[in-house]
Amino acid sequence: MKKLLLTILILSLTLILFTGYGAAVDDSYWDIITEHESLQDAKDIFTDPYAGLTRAEFTHVMANLAQAELHMYIRPWFEDVNVYDEYFAAITWAGVWGISQGDDWGDFAPIFSPHRHITRQEGATMLYRYINIYGINLNPAEKDIFADEGTIAYWAVDAVLALQEAGILQSTDYPDGQFNPNAVLTAGEAATMFARFILLTE
Repeated sequence: MKKLLLTILILSLTLILFTGYGAAVDDSYWDIITEHESLQDAKDIFTDPYAGLTRAEFTHVMANLAQAELHMYIRPWFEDVNVYDEYFAAITWAGVWGISQGDDWGDFAPIFSPHRHITRQEGATMLYRYINIYGINLNPAEKDIFADEGTIAYWAVDAVLALQEAGILQSTDYPDGQFNPNAVLTAGEAATMFARFILLTE
């Protein structure tokens, strides 16, 4: 009996460890992203909905969604991203337009930390900046409230609340009604955000 219980415990822990991060994913949102014409170049990023996205991957998706002319971006903007790096042009686009202000400051320029997992509040902030800079209008939906609203960083509050009011972020995304600002943003959660944005604007 003890061996059986131990086996069940090990299997349960294995499922937790290898399922990945994040909330459940709506298949319809996933389909919108994987089939959207402008995101075909980013399709490889959306293979596992529970995999955490890096800052570089998230930015690459955004640049494709914006249909940015990435061939124009040939000079580094961030100290830790050079022309030979994957997603260089997308990251530089985000820096030039102010969509990303970097993760920290280096010796001579901001650093981006491209390989670090992006958090939910970072992703929301970048999407919000993109919406504002590109002059995209979002019609506020019914007011929603996150149970952990007070834990959102000061620099992300406006972004999270604006996306919340537009219905791009919803308290029902997690069973406990929380936003989990510092949690890793998964491919599935990013797909949900981007799909809702697409549905609102196209």
